[in-house]
Amino acid sequence: EICACLVGSEMCIRDRAYVIYMIDPDGNNWIHLISGTLTKEEVVQGEITQVNKGTSDTGYIGPYPPAGTHSYEVYVFALKQAKTDYAGKVNAVCDGIDKIAQELDADAAGASGNIAAYGKLTGTYTK
Repeated sequence: EICACLVGSEMCIRDRAYVIYMIDPDGNNWIHLISGTLTKEEVVQGEITQVNKGTSDTGYIGPYPPAGTHSYEVYVFALKQAKTDYAGKVNAVCDGIDKIAQELDADAAGASGNIAAYGKLTGTYTK
């Protein structure tokens, strides 16, 4: 459930646009997931398109570190206004979560304050 990840879960009642990112900070901020805008509080397995090769504006590609253990950070953002464009590409390096958050925080008029709440989970994967 998306709301369980958010800081201040009461935000879930009024904010119905969510975006999820998964980034590998040990892999130069490699993006593994950009959900696109979600309008419900639960994501079913297989609902987000699998990216098998190349890059994509949205989708998911699983962890594949070259060797060793990498951390994977999953960020869930509750937005006041849904977005149609997302910072970064799946299966590519990004400028970091701060840059992504800055872009998500801008509303359609360019004013800040579009992020109502966010949460972060961190896991590891060892090859």
